[in-house]
Amino acid sequence: MTDNLSLIGTYAYTDARITRDNPDSTTLQSNQGHRLPNTPEHSGSLWAKWSFSQESLLGWNVGVGIYLAGNRQGDNLNSYQMPGYARLDAMTGYSWSVGGGRLTAQVNINNLLDKQYYAASRFRREATITPGDPLTVLGSIRLEY
Repeated sequence: MTDNLSLIGTYAYTDARITRDNPDSTTLQSNQGHRLPNTPEHSGSLWAKWSFSQESLLGWNVGVGIYLAGNRQGDNLNSYQMPGYARLDAMTGYSWSVGGGRLTAQVNINNLLDKQYYAASRFRREATITPGDPLTVLGSIRLEY
């Protein structure tokens, strides 16, 4: 967008279906044609990053992004659906020139609004739904040379 502002957007349309299946021995029900569990048909993200330095690879950066996932099937039978969700993330970091490389210290905050969402499901004998991570803070130091 500008020397200081960068935008990254993604979109995925995923038509993931079971193409072959051996029918269940007790119900004789086939899952062929059903959507794969935990796979949203529509998902995407939008991330904006602002650099306070004239040279975008060095100095202080802040960013904010949103990840969106549509409804997903909960099991191979497609017997229940997990709701879609949106998750807001943020970051801040600082990069220094070190020798011929670059040193970056960064803090990322995932699920900034601490919203409850369901990340995945699993089905063995009974359904298990895994909640998404609550607000999470991650720090990192990276050296590129």
